[in-house]
Amino acid sequence: MPHRKITWMCALLAAGCGAHTAAPRSPAALEAASTALPTRVLESNTALMPRAVTSFGAAALDGAVYAFGGYSGVPHAYNREGQSGALVRLDPDTRTFTELASSEPVQGAALVSSGNAIVRIGGMRAKNAVGEPDDISSLDEVAAYVPAVGRWSELPGLPTPRSSHAAATIGSTIYVVGGWQLRGSAKTGTFANELLAFDVGSKTYRNFPQPFARRALAAAAVDEKLVVLGGISPDGAFSREVHVFDPVTAAWSRAADFPADAFGAAATSDGDTLIASALDGTLYALSEVNGAWRTVGRLALPRFFHQLVQVSATRVLALGGISGMHTGPRIREVESIDLTRPSPRALSFTISNPLSARNRQGAFVHGDSLYVFGGNRSLEQHDFQPEHFTREAARLDIASMSWSTVAPYPAARQTVQTLLEDDRALALGGFGHDGQQARAHADAFTYDVRANAWSPDASVLLPLPVVSPTSTFLAVKAQAIPIR
Repeated sequence: MPHRKITWMCALLAAGCGAHTAAPRSPAALEAASTALPTRVLESNTALMPRAVTSFGAAALDGAVYAFGGYSGVPHAYNREGQSGALVRLDPDTRTFTELASSEPVQGAALVSSGNAIVRIGGMRAKNAVGEPDDISSLDEVAAYVPAVGRWSELPGLPTPRSSHAAATIGSTIYVVGGWQLRGSAKTGTFANELLAFDVGSKTYRNFPQPFARRALAAAAVDEKLVVLGGISPDGAFSREVHVFDPVTAAWSRAADFPADAFGAAATSDGDTLIASALDGTLYALSEVNGAWRTVGRLALPRFFHQLVQVSATRVLALGGISGMHTGPRIREVESIDLTRPSPRALSFTISNPLSARNRQGAFVHGDSLYVFGGNRSLEQHDFQPEHFTREAARLDIASMSWSTVAPYPAARQTVQTLLEDDRALALGGFGHDGQQARAHADAFTYDVRANAWSPDASVLLPLPVVSPTSTFLAVKAQAIPIR
């Protein structure tokens, strides 16, 4: 039997798949009424993370990309079930992930490459289960993974436990900047005020004063200098500040502010140019520490608490993250950005269809979600018995490539036309059985995305014809225009 499937393309022109605002992508009413449905991605032109996470580490080594740890549970309700200790390797050319050596679960760790090794630094671990009071603590753990050896080996720990920090390698020194120390809950966080420099050869630490206190920040090296941007301060203010540390003089200076709020931002570098992005989805570049930021691209799926990894002079990968302050799923798609051709780009997927309809479903896109409903269960062209029409409806979360149920369509119909206005979708007409015969219908229904509810819409006054099939089938398709 052939697979029921949907082919979806997210085209990047001037913006992403949907409108990204501070409003939740997945309203509480929708989440409460939804049930997860089986999902299989049959084809994709981009890599998909095996477990989509936020607050994880990522780095490149010898042409491969490594990602470690992270969190997939409800934000700010941390638990051990939501944390990951997996180390995975991505081959950017084949778009395949391989799981490597795992460890105890960690989130908020930094990951850098140094010599022939990947090094993970610090992080936070939750001891409590889901629903239990927080029992979370920052870690002083530092460990190296050498691909040729295939296991983690411990390195001297941090002088003080630290999580939600950033790190970058300059020469044989790993710099650890920002972050905080947790001792039981997020209310116990003490912000770090020292820059740490770990000499890989001697395995010793030095510390330097840090002229700011921030966590959830980003860092990378440009021209042998450490560039630190964004984050959130102890008073909860988001920052656009960019600070530069010169290892030769041990002095700090200021660079041009980042063009957007950079809480949960990500940064990467080839040593000459720093590439960074925050929740607005724009990729910005800084080639000189005393220069200006410029736009070099845009993500199809804007995200934060993600990672950027530069795999060549012209190619940057965006991994993981989440699209806003909500409890919805994380982003599985790994976006590959060619810095010489920032747009247009397209992400395309063929995904299993969990509903019984085989054709002629109604559909609309809202934000980062694809909604499908109704349709005909048969593959034959003229099977119009009542049992062939369906009311079933589902939502595909494009970020996580996962299906869930939504409120069914009020009538069993196929070939329904739709249009979207703000948080309402108008479904017009369609073809279905009325109990006596199969015919085209002239009614309209409105779907409220936030309430997850359909209702009749009597404001649509278009004079649609009502058509019944005789010896031939006449399909009526209508275009809907809002009437104000």
